[in-house]
Amino acid sequence: MFMWPVEVGRPASIWVLSLAINGSFMEDLCKWPIWWCLPAFVVLVLASGVLPARATGQAFDLKPGQRCLDCHGELNEKKTIHPATEGGAACAGSCHKQDNPARHQFTALPQPIGQLCLECHDDPVAGQHRHKPAADGECIICHNPHQSEQAKLLREAIPDLCFTCHGAQLKDSQGIDLPPTKRLFDDSQAQLHPPFAEGDCLACHRPHASDNIRLLVAAYPSGFYQNYSETAYALCLSCHDAEAFTAPRTLTATAFRNGNLNLHVRHVNKEKGRGCRACHSPHGSRQPHLIVASFRFGERTLGFSYETTDNGGSCAPGCHVKVVYDRLAPINNLLRATPRAGKDASVEELRSQSGAQKIKSK
Repeated sequence: MFMWPVEVGRPASIWVLSLAINGSFMEDLCKWPIWWCLPAFVVLVLASGVLPARATGQAFDLKPGQRCLDCHGELNEKKTIHPATEGGAACAGSCHKQDNPARHQFTALPQPIGQLCLECHDDPVAGQHRHKPAADGECIICHNPHQSEQAKLLREAIPDLCFTCHGAQLKDSQGIDLPPTKRLFDDSQAQLHPPFAEGDCLACHRPHASDNIRLLVAAYPSGFYQNYSETAYALCLSCHDAEAFTAPRTLTATAFRNGNLNLHVRHVNKEKGRGCRACHSPHGSRQPHLIVASFRFGERTLGFSYETTDNGGSCAPGCHVKVVYDRLAPINNLLRATPRAGKDASVEELRSQSGAQKIKSK
C-alpha cells in the first residue's frame, strides 16, 4: 500500500502545496488520474490520524514545544540556543502570538522587536551614549533571535560582526566621521593596538551603551586638552602603568624620555595637558607607537611626522618644531615650554638602563 510521507501537525496549506508539487509523482505510482487518487489519499491520512488540525477544525494543540519543533527543528540545533526557543516550549508564549487556536496562524511578533526583547531582558541602553542598533531597538542586527554558533546569540564572531557596519565610513550622532576600522585592521603595514589586533573590541567598548564617549568601558579624554587625573585616564590606566604619566624623572616607567626626563609627563601631566588622541591612534597607525599621521585642532587638520632611532626618536607635529630625544645621550633641545622638575641622570645611570628598554608603557 502506498503511504504518503507525512509529519504530525503540518498546516493544511503545506499539505496542499505538497500535493500540488508531488501530484505527478503520486500519479505515476497510482497509474490513475490524480483526481481518483486524491480521495484515497485523504482516506489514508484520516486512517493514520495525522490530518492537520486546520483541515479537521480541531484546536491546533501547542503543548510544550511538540508541534513547533516537529516542523521547525532546525531552530534548535546550534551551539547557543535562545532559552525561549530551546525545546520549543515557549515559542508561542514568549515571542510569537497564536491568533487563532484552531489554526496555524501566528502574528510574527506581537510588538516591535526592541520592546519584545525587554519583556525578559534588562534595558541594555541605559547610558548617555548608545550604540545605534540598540538605541533603535534593532536587536536582531547583531543577535539571532533563535540560535547561533556564537556566544550571546551573536550573528557572527567579533570583530567580524562589528565590521559588518564599521567596515564602511560612518558618522556618529553629532555628524563626526567614524573611520572604517576594518580597512585599518586589514592593513599589513599598520601597527595595531594589541586589543584591536586580537579582534577584542569589547576590551575597550561596550556593545550597547555607556556613560563614556564612543561606548568606552571607562573614562577617556574626549578632547584635545585634558587636565591629568587617574580618573580621567581610567581606560588607558587599566593596562598602562600610571607611573609613566606621574614620575617627572624615570629610567624605567617609559621609553618616551630624554635621558631620564619623562616626556609623557611633560605632555600629559599639567594644566591643559594633551589627551592621548593628540598623539596616538586608539586602533592603529602606520607610524611607530601608534603615532597619528595627522590630528584635528579646532577647525584645522595638522600633520604629524615621527621617526625612531635606536635609543629614541624625533617628532615634528603641528604643535612645535622638530624635537629629538635620546634615552642614553640626552639632547639639549632649545624648546623648554615648562620648568623641568627633578635632576638629570648621570651618564653611568643612563648606561645602566641601556638594556632595560622593554617596559610596560611606551
